[in-house]
Amino acid sequence: MGEKIKKGLAYGCAFIIAVMLLAACQGAPDDDYDEDGEGKGRQEEKVEEDEAVKEKEKLYVFTGYYISEDKETIANYVIYCYADGTLILESDENKTGSWEEVEGEKITLNIDGKTYDALPDEDKSHYNFVYDAKMGELDLEIAMRCKVGDLSTYNELNRIETFREPVEQLVKKYEGTEGGIIFYGGSNFVKWTTMEQDLSEFPIYNKSFGGSSDATRSYYAPRLLYGSNPDMIVFMSSTNDWTDGNGLEEVIEIKQKFYEDTAKNLPDTAIVIMSATPNPLRYFGEYHDGMVACDEWLKAYCEEHENFYFLDCKDALSANDGTEAVAEYWIEDQLHLTPEGYEKLAKLMRTELGRICQERNLTWE
Repeated sequence: MGEKIKKGLAYGCAFIIAVMLLAACQGAPDDDYDEDGEGKGRQEEKVEEDEAVKEKEKLYVFTGYYISEDKETIANYVIYCYADGTLILESDENKTGSWEEVEGEKITLNIDGKTYDALPDEDKSHYNFVYDAKMGELDLEIAMRCKVGDLSTYNELNRIETFREPVEQLVKKYEGTEGGIIFYGGSNFVKWTTMEQDLSEFPIYNKSFGGSSDATRSYYAPRLLYGSNPDMIVFMSSTNDWTDGNGLEEVIEIKQKFYEDTAKNLPDTAIVIMSATPNPLRYFGEYHDGMVACDEWLKAYCEEHENFYFLDCKDALSANDGTEAVAEYWIEDQLHLTPEGYEKLAKLMRTELGRICQERNLTWE
C-alpha cells in the first residue's frame, strides 16, 4: 500500500479510536471491563475475527443485484460460502448463516433464520435461487446466481456493462459542452431533478448515473469527464462503494487511483469531493465505521493535494453533530433524499461552491 493510503488510513483510524475513547470516558456497562477497570479488547477481537474470515477458503460466491424501474438505483448482493459451512451475505445489512451442498442437486443456504434452495440450471453450469431482501421499507426479490467451479462470476466488468446505455445517453446529451461544473455521482445526484434550478447561479452539467460506484465512474471518466475540460467537478463519495464486498483499504485504493487519474487528465480543474451522505440505511447502518474513517481520509487527502476541496455534507443532512439521521430528509428506501433533503444540500452547495469559485476567480456570464 502506498504512503498516501497509509497516511490516510492513519487519519481514519485515529478518528475512530478517538470516538471509542470518548465513549469509554462517558461510561459503559460494567461487563465491558475487567476487575482493574481495563477494557477487554473488543476492538482487537473484532480485528482478529475479520482477519480469520479473510483467510477462510471460499467454495462458492453467489451474486445478484436490484435495479429500480427508473434504472437510477442499483444495489448489490454477494454471498460467500466458505469451506467450513458458514456463509456471509454482504449487502446493505451484512448477514451470516450456514450452507450445505448435495452435489449436483442443490445448495441449501440458511440466512437470517430462513432457508433457500439454490438449484442448478439445465446445463448444470450455475446454481440459482431468489433471495428475499429489504431496502428500507421496500420488499425485494433478488435473483442470486453462482457459477459452478468458478469464483470470478462477480466482477466490476459485469457491472460496467449495466451502465453502458445510460452513459452513452449522457455523452449524447452533453456533446460539445465544455467548462462549467460537472456533477459526477450516483443516484442521489441523478434524482436531484431540480439541481440546475437550485444552483442556477452556476453552469451545471449533471453527468451522474444511478447505482454507480467510484470504480465504474472511474472507468467511464474518459467518456464523461476528460474531454469536457470542466472548471470544476463535484464528486459524490458514493455509499455504493461499500456494497461490493470492499473494506476500507480497498475503497480508499479505488478512490485514490480515480482522483490521481482525474488530476493528471484535468490539471487545472477544481475537484470537489463530497462526503458520504448520512443516510439511515448504510451510513447509520452496517458501514458506519468504514464510512466515517473514509471521510476522514478524504478530508486529509484534499488538504494535501492542490486543486482538491472536501465538502462535508454530514452536518447539513443529519442531527446532533452528525450522530443521528433525520427521517424527513430520506424517502422510503432510507437511502435517497427527499425534497427537504435536497433543499438542505442545495443550500450547502451554493455556499461552498460559491466560496471555491471566489477563491479561484471563476465567473460565468
